[in-house]
Amino acid sequence: SYPASLVVYYTSSEGSFTDVVEGIIIQVSSYPDIALEVVNWYWYPAGYPGSEGVYLYITIRNASNATIVEASGALILPSTVFTPSKANFQLANLGVNELATVSVGPISISTTAVPGYPYQCVLDVNATMRTDDGVTYYKHGVTYFNVAVSQPPSVLLYIVDYGLESPKHVSGLKLSRFYATFVNKDFRTIRTVVARFTIVSQNATFADGSD
Repeated sequence: SYPASLVVYYTSSEGSFTDVVEGIIIQVSSYPDIALEVVNWYWYPAGYPGSEGVYLYITIRNASNATIVEASGALILPSTVFTPSKANFQLANLGVNELATVSVGPISISTTAVPGYPYQCVLDVNATMRTDDGVTYYKHGVTYFNVAVSQPPSVLLYIVDYGLESPKHVSGLKLSRFYATFVNKDFRTIRTVVARFTIVSQNATFADGSD
């Protein structure tokens, strides 16, 4: 705050006079801070452990008391789960309480990600702001929010054929190989299949003696 006084000069039929008004306090406010609120987010395509090339869409509300003329921001994700862990984005002409949606990616999600776990993310933003009366200034702000990944989708995988590779299945057969033929009835691509076979018959074992 700043003290001020007002000097008033006036004339009347009795002559010229001067009055001084004291005790005036001028208050100078700080620039409004930048305030961004994440109101929604989603992965597209679906984000789950092992996803590659997905995008994170973030809907942001300008909760500041000033217009965001333009802004450069960075989304920072946990580096142990998401690759890359930092992605840049831009905002422009976002008025007070207005919404904008930004997309960042492509992002790969680690196979060790825990579905449903809230992973904390950061929006780090540098912005050019403008007040209602036209004052332009610069502000830096940080917003925290959480994202999660979904459960991996189940796939429609069927066994259409199985058996031993030996032309004849006779008693005492040794070192034959068991095979199984799968067919993917889903629209998703299966990159790897890990199968565990267990022999339930007491009359057969694997070559190492296990069942």
